[in-house]
Parts: sequence; structure tokens; C-alpha cells
Amino acid sequence: VTSTEEANDSDNILIFQNAASSLNLPGSTTLTASFDSGESIASVQWFVRTLPDGTYSPVPGADQATLTVNAGDDVHEEYLAVLTDVEGCTNEASVKVFSINVSCGNNTNKVLICHVPPGNPNKAKNICVNVNAVPAILGNSNSYLGSCDLDYKTDGNADDVTVNLFPNPTSNGNFRLQYTSAEKKARFVYVYDAQGRTVQSVNVGEYPQTFEIEMSLPSQANGIYFVQIAGDGEILAKEKIMIAR
Repeated sequence: VTSTEEANDSDNILIFQNAASSLNLPGSTTLTASFDSGESIASVQWFVRTLPDGTYSPVPGADQATLTVNAGDDVHEEYLAVLTDVEGCTNEASVKVFSINVSCGNNTNKVLICHVPPGNPNKAKNICVNVNAVPAILGNSNSYLGSCDLDYKTDGNADDVTVNLFPNPTSNGNFRLQYTSAEKKARFVYVYDAQGRTVQSVNVGEYPQTFEIEMSLPSQANGIYFVQIAGDGEILAKEKIMIAR
């Protein structure tokens, strides 16, 4: 099963209900079921269960290879596709989707964030903020969108790795990236949009342990972007950058 949205490191596809358009976050995902070997599909049936211990039930009317899942209230679900080929052989595959409601406030016009104080994750708490405050909060801490009761996020940086992005937010798409590590050698920098599409990739050379580079995303729309630093076969750091023109 593939998805129009990329899964995070916990293999969850994230979709967001009531997210402000300026945050550039997906409100739905389209799942597509197929046989790995390319056989023709005779029939498909989709099932869904609530995680962690719900039981599967059929998704009404879901008998096509594609299924669109729209964000709703906070819910963690697993979608299972059962496929039958023209010879009657069956196969199945599943994918996990986390729907996150990020609205709060009396008029539901503010953004709910789990605020994680730097260096003190045990003091995390829910805060309700104006949308224009989101970039600074997300860009300078391990805070994340949605309630602290939701366990969808994995922290991004390996031990002994420090990454700074500045300015954050950026008003024109340009920012500097500083990377420092005593042991972890980097090789690539990738930038992804909220749909998981690569919008920039940079080869930083022969495994530097310290570097600073200028990044430029002048044609990208306002919103949150995800910066990933990798060695060969290892993710070393993940950070967020906000474009707010």
C-alpha cells in the first residue's frame, strides 16, 4: 500500500484537521493498493481498525484500489487492503494513519501545540497559540503540532549532533544551516515539504563533521518544511524550517 503522504520514522502517515492554510499541512491522504509483482487486481476490500487494539471492520463502499482518508479528530488507525488477483490468489497489506486535530481556542481559530521545553521533555504541556507564533515555537524546540497525549512523533537528532537553522522562520526562503558533531559524519542534506516531496538535496562533500551552508527555497510556498541530514545509510538529524513571507 502506498500513500500520497510520506510516513514518518514511526511508519505513521500524518494528516491534520483544521490546520491553517499557511502551515501547508495535508488534510487527507490517498492510499493505493497493488500487487508488488504487478498482477492485475480482480477485487479489493479495505478494512480499518483503531490502534492499538481495535478489530478490523470493512470500510463501507471501499472496493477500489484507491482510498482517500480525510483528517478528523485525534485518531490512530490502521487501514488494511485485501487484494484478489484474476486467478483467485489473495494478498494483503496495511498502513497506519494518524489524524491530528490542531485547532483550539474559543473559536477554534488557534493552533494546538505540545510544547516541549529544550532539555526538559518531562515538562511538555499543551499550549494554544496564534498561527503566527507557530514557526518560532516549532523551529526552536522539539515541540510538535497537536496534543501531548498523541504519540506520533519521534525525536530527530542522533547523540552528539547539533544543528542550527537561521533565520527561522525565514521571510524569503533563504537560511543558513550549521552542523556540528564530534563523531557523526554527514554527507547529504535533504529538504522535504509537508507532502513528503523532496524540494532540495545537497551533497555536502566527504563526510564533514562540522559545516555551514546556505540553503535557498525561493520558489516554495509558505509553510513548514523538514530538513534531514544524513550520512551513508544513517539519519543524523531532522529539523523544521518555516517560510513565512
